[in-house]
Amino acid sequence: MGEQETTDIAVLKEQVNSLRDRLSTLEKDVQSKFDRIEKKLDDAIKGRPSWAMAILLSSLMTVCTGLAVYILTH
Repeated sequence: MGEQETTDIAVLKEQVNSLRDRLSTLEKDVQSKFDRIEKKLDDAIKGRPSWAMAILLSSLMTVCTGLAVYILTH
């Protein structure tokens, strides 16, 4: 191998090592964000929704379905 090829390989190895470090840092950052989101979702989901909320959601789904059927058939 020539000196240029050796230099190119060394540069590529350094870039790969740098990218591995960046990927590792990014994975840790994403994992910590998912952990925070999971905790917030767990806090938000605790308990059942009230009857009013259940009726409201059911009503909205019924209206949306009815409007979708109406739009598609007319």
